[in-house]
Amino acid sequence: MDDIIHQILDIDARAQQKLQQAYEDRDHMKEKLDGQVAEIQQAQRAVFEEKVQKVRDSRKQQENSEVEKIREAANAATQKLAEQFESRKDEWLRQIVDSVLNG
Repeated sequence: MDDIIHQILDIDARAQQKLQQAYEDRDHMKEKLDGQVAEIQQAQRAVFEEKVQKVRDSRKQQENSEVEKIREAANAATQKLAEQFESRKDEWLRQIVDSVLNG
């Protein structure tokens, strides 16, 4: 009878050890998986941030292109006005003087 009790206690002790080892393995696996999840999230975040930056860069380039077109159009209009002024200034000056003198 003592032998059976001793075997039962021995089996129980081994079962406790296996259970403890299973808990430790589970905890280790959880830590490992948590680390892998964090790495994956960081990698995904980096990819996302890179895509966002590419979109920002593209928009900025498009905005710069549009600003340059507007600037060129404004410069062309200013140049045209300057040319018109230069070609007509004598005529306009004469008209102003005539209008002042002739009332």
